[in-house]
Amino acid sequence: IQCRSISKTCIGGDYIFYPGEQLNYRYEIIYLLGKGAYGEAVKCLDHKTNEYVCIKIIKSNRIFHNQAKIEIKLLEYISKHDKEGETNIVKFYSHFTFRNHICLVFELLDINLFEYLKSRDFVGIEMKKIRSYTTEILFALLFLKQHKIIHCDLKPENILLVKDNKNSVKVVDFGSSCFDKEIIYSYIQSRFYRAPEVLLGQNYSVQIDMWSLGCILCELFTGVPIFPGENERDQLNYIMEYIDVPPSEYINMS
Repeated sequence: IQCRSISKTCIGGDYIFYPGEQLNYRYEIIYLLGKGAYGEAVKCLDHKTNEYVCIKIIKSNRIFHNQAKIEIKLLEYISKHDKEGETNIVKFYSHFTFRNHICLVFELLDINLFEYLKSRDFVGIEMKKIRSYTTEILFALLFLKQHKIIHCDLKPENILLVKDNKNSVKVVDFGSSCFDKEIIYSYIQSRFYRAPEVLLGQNYSVQIDMWSLGCILCELFTGVPIFPGENERDQLNYIMEYIDVPPSEYINMS
């Protein structure tokens, strides 16, 4: 891939970085934590506070920039209404723009639940631990429901263990989220965790996050997804096999 060294942005829009490099003349990059459609997440040392943080570097792309602005709006709203950090949602510290990349600064967490299952060779987790995780995720979803926020992409990869406390988790990644009165997208949620109303093109609200949670809990217990559809049609067939065909009036509205 050819890259423009001046802007340090690759053709795909990702920021090209090197360990030891500094962002915004404050955050020293330690290593890559993960990549996604949005860009990259890196572990950094904040030289102002001498603490490690996670920085989400958004691709240099107009569409992703607009999406990041919506995410920042939601994260600032959540921070304002959760000053004590009791909702089990990742702490959002700040944001800045560096070399045409929007960067979001978060607390540093541990591995996500998919990686945790993978480390166990996809053997299910004991029920006691699942109950603990479920309680904490429900606190997060209750807060979101009370404030009419839809996460829109709840999945094991977006639930992270808390550092130094493997019995505690937090919900992350509000890149697809929205207020329920400001719905933008019709194509949302990762397929295995996609609610029937989304699959059928119906209106949706905060309830779709509860559907995703149910799918996640089954996966934590068994080690594998309950509805592993290869496409949307296959996904719907899996759901109907387990639950039943949707009512005819519901199908007619879809």
